Amino acid sequence: MFIYVIEFLLRFYAYRGNYFQSNWNRLDFFAVSVSVIAFLLGLYIDNPKNTGLKILKALRIIRLIRLIKRIKILKVILYAILHSATKLFNVAGLLILFNYIYAVLGVNLFATIKLSAPMDQRLLNFK
Repeated sequence: MFIYVIEFLLRFYAYRGNYFQSNWNRLDFFAVSVSVIAFLLGLYIDNPKNTGLKILKALRIIRLIRLIKRIKILKVILYAILHSATKLFNVAGLLILFNYIYAVLGVNLFATIKLSAPMDQRLLNFK
């Protein structure tokens, strides 16, 4: 992280007022600031279950987006994934719909089964 902070400071000093003209520099500034905030919050918050801190640490992956600009095959793969994502969301929606229909049918069909010896546990008959 400190290498990225040093890189940001050197670039900011070199570009001075024109640093924020480039969108990539804005992205770098955002990623570095999120990393610094996550680091500082990590020093003061010891709770391992803190999801906000985990989300901030996960946002550091944003710096990898810059690789897409430089590596052409990665750009092709990313565009293929993005174009197929809408179709995948449609398929996922259908799967969720079928799962919901079968869950409702299962509850309606098996909710009235009487308790018997093998099924006398509380969670086995939807109570």
